[in-house]
Amino acid sequence: MDEPRLDEPQVAALYRLVRLMCDNAPDLIWAKDLENRYTFCNRAMCQILLNAVDTEEPIGKTDMFFANREREAHPDNPHWHTFGEICRDSDSVVVASRTPRRFEEHGRVRGEMLYLDVFKAPLFDERGELIGTIGCGRIVTQERQLAEQQRLTMQELHESSLRTSALLAALPDLVFTVSREGVFLDAHGSSGDFALPPEAFLNRPLEVVLPPESAAEARHYLTLAFTTGKVQSFEYRLHVAGVERFWEARIAPCTEATALIIVRDITAQRQAEEELRRSEERLRTLVEHAVIGIYRTTPDGRVLMANPAAVRMAGYASFEEFARTDLSDAGRHGFYDRRRFLEAIERDGEVVGFENTWVRPDGTQVYVRENARAVRDSNGRTVYYEGTIEDLTHRKQLEEQLRQAQKIEAVGRVAGEIAHDFNNVMQAVLSLAPLLRARRENPDRHEATVVELEEQIGRGAALTNQLLLFSRREFARLERIDLNQAVRAASRMLRRLLRDNVALDLDLGSDPLPVLIDRSQLDQVLLNLVINASDAMPAGGSITIRTGSGDSQEVWVEVDDRGCGIPDEILDRVFEPFFTTKAPRQGTGLGLAVAHTIVQERGGRFEVKSQVGSGSTFRAVLPRSDGPIATREPTAFFSPSVLGHGERVLVVEDEPGARAGLHDLLEILGFRVTACASAEEALALAPQPTFTLLLTDLLLPGIHGGELAERLRAQWPDLKVIVMSGYSQDDRVHRAVRESRIRFLQKPFSIADLSREISLVLSGEGGRRRGTFGCAPG
Repeated sequence: MDEPRLDEPQVAALYRLVRLMCDNAPDLIWAKDLENRYTFCNRAMCQILLNAVDTEEPIGKTDMFFANREREAHPDNPHWHTFGEICRDSDSVVVASRTPRRFEEHGRVRGEMLYLDVFKAPLFDERGELIGTIGCGRIVTQERQLAEQQRLTMQELHESSLRTSALLAALPDLVFTVSREGVFLDAHGSSGDFALPPEAFLNRPLEVVLPPESAAEARHYLTLAFTTGKVQSFEYRLHVAGVERFWEARIAPCTEATALIIVRDITAQRQAEEELRRSEERLRTLVEHAVIGIYRTTPDGRVLMANPAAVRMAGYASFEEFARTDLSDAGRHGFYDRRRFLEAIERDGEVVGFENTWVRPDGTQVYVRENARAVRDSNGRTVYYEGTIEDLTHRKQLEEQLRQAQKIEAVGRVAGEIAHDFNNVMQAVLSLAPLLRARRENPDRHEATVVELEEQIGRGAALTNQLLLFSRREFARLERIDLNQAVRAASRMLRRLLRDNVALDLDLGSDPLPVLIDRSQLDQVLLNLVINASDAMPAGGSITIRTGSGDSQEVWVEVDDRGCGIPDEILDRVFEPFFTTKAPRQGTGLGLAVAHTIVQERGGRFEVKSQVGSGSTFRAVLPRSDGPIATREPTAFFSPSVLGHGERVLVVEDEPGARAGLHDLLEILGFRVTACASAEEALALAPQPTFTLLLTDLLLPGIHGGELAERLRAQWPDLKVIVMSGYSQDDRVHRAVRESRIRFLQKPFSIADLSREISLVLSGEGGRRRGTFGCAPG
């Protein structure tokens, strides 16, 4: 049946009705022709999507018209309106398919994202011809945002669940979920880590699973966790497979009804702690009973730690007493040279083989070798020093005995030659003595005889000093000397010791070679090397002493011979004490050992080259010491450098002739002199008037000269002291000389020597420091 046809008024009324319905609908409604031009738009479409003036403006226009208009109005934002292309593209899909389609479209409208749920359908005329499209769209932006948030939330929950599962799987701990009543609800962890299989504890209370004591403790902390809302922890023990194991439990409340219990097996930790305790105990015992000293001190001189060996070496009865010592002030008190230690360790960060001399509180000396390092913080600031100290006193004593033994060997060689020269001197003196009487009437010839007699006496004194050089015991008297001059001076003595078929040649450097060394010790090194070279040439030959400098820091002296040479297999042993290849009674094997020790103590080393059948070269390399070089003035027997002004001098000498001579000489120099034959006689003198200077022999009968000086200084605190002796082995006197508390005169001496020593004492250059001869000054 045909549909009824409407007249125009009816159509108009129907259009108004449809328009009214569409304009009041919240959804977007539209119609387009095949060119995508709008033929109908409701109010919502115009206001929300097109931004049209009214419902008539869109008629005959496309989506791109409105999109371009919006973009032109906002050229700085290319994403201000992007829905035009989206609508056009979905329209073409519907036209091409000629079927209704549903789309989810989204784009930016006036700068904001808009989501639409769109339904589009083809529009046909009454003949069935496609004439356009119709569509409606509902805004679903809020729903879409809520759905996206829900999706992200679910994704986060899923990822969080995965992370939690991975964390629980990776943890070395066991994780249990328990109820407020203490029932095990869940468990995570490797099945091999559980003390019991899960079926033995899940859905069971604490009291059934754990031993009574552990269950009570767990119940207490579970209740405390729910009460306070804070994590509680405790430790307990369980026997698993007959082995006691230690566990740590942490209880954290999750909800009002459940809590997590995280359990960790700490058996290995407890075993490690016990092993560490035993190790620390072993280390403490090792440190406490070590024969070497171990210490820790701060840069400002506080003693933080010292083991008993270090305390004993320092000369204290306890660590507490040692800890009260301010090491920063130790140098002033004579304990040890801390300044040199600090310079070395701050420069290099450590000291290795650092040798030093300590003076204990009781005045005794101990020689130590120190190895230490500076411990610094992250900013490079030194926090403390820690190190070890080794007592070398006994070794030093052995070395000194070794040197003395070798000196005795050397004395045997030197004494014969010196005795020959000394007899010549005595013959000259005996010849000159009668001439003095015969020439009294001729002043010029009498004066010439006196001068010649003085020269002969000087020769005799030099010969005896040369003999004492190898036999006396003394501390090293370091002075800066020129190696060339020292070798040249020693060569005169060395030539007398060589056989007639051995020649000694010198090949000395052209420039001064300053070195800091004891002159007598250097002579001993040269003597030992030359004697060793001579013994290597039984058929005779030549020995050459050369000097030179390797670089700006070192100088050297070498002795070269053309003797039998040294086989390679024993070359490394030549400096060992008592090692010798000589026949019995031809050598003790001490010469090279002593030379090596002397050079090493001065910071030097030996370099040896040898070839069997061609000879050997022994080179001693020493540190260069730039500065003023000490010189030896020629002896002037009457050239006084000081004249007295009536100062009172006390002379104590048991030899009558020497006492009378000193009395007269000092009066000639202008002093008022009191001479005593013994210490007892000197101590019996009245305390007033006081004396300015004491000149005493060392080896007096009865009271020792050093003790006399101490006792007289107690009576006259400002008393200056000069000790004289022909031969001294008294360590206290040597120490006092080294510390400048007294002056020492080696007999025989000239009036010039005596005058010079008095001048130094009275001018304050000698005897400045106070103290006794038996201990370091305070």
